[in-house]
Amino acid sequence: MILSRCDICISSDRRIDKVLKNFTTKEHFDKFNIIPNGFDKDDFTDKIHPKPDAVFTITHVGTVYRDMPPFAFLNAVLYLIESKVIPHDEIRIIFVGTHEYNDTLDNPVYNHLLKMGILLDKGFLPHSESIMHMRISDVLLLICANVPDNKQIIP
Repeated sequence: MILSRCDICISSDRRIDKVLKNFTTKEHFDKFNIIPNGFDKDDFTDKIHPKPDAVFTITHVGTVYRDMPPFAFLNAVLYLIESKVIPHDEIRIIFVGTHEYNDTLDNPVYNHLLKMGILLDKGFLPHSESIMHMRISDVLLLICANVPDNKQIIP
């Protein structure tokens, strides 16, 4: 109903566009537009500087939402550390942003990794600092929604 009445519907991916079109009729398809994800080139005008250390750094930038819990990832990292597959002093996980709910902050694995110094939670940071954390990371973590068919979330 809402999609039939809207003036325009914008999504960032053709799969999401297709899912949304399932909620309306073909006569409204001309309202649908896709704007691909991109970046602001002004955020990347300076030269990339080497990381200050050799610790493998995984960073999540953005809000941790209720339906996007990081627990499977954190449990896997803790398992690899406890199994001595990854030395605890050679990996770092950084969260930059906010948490939509406190289940993340109350999670025992999350808190254990914090106490070990492996996980750093920077909270909300200014845009330029968030970009800096992204640039000095080895891997950026994208947490997918915990929903039955989340294939449309990844462009």
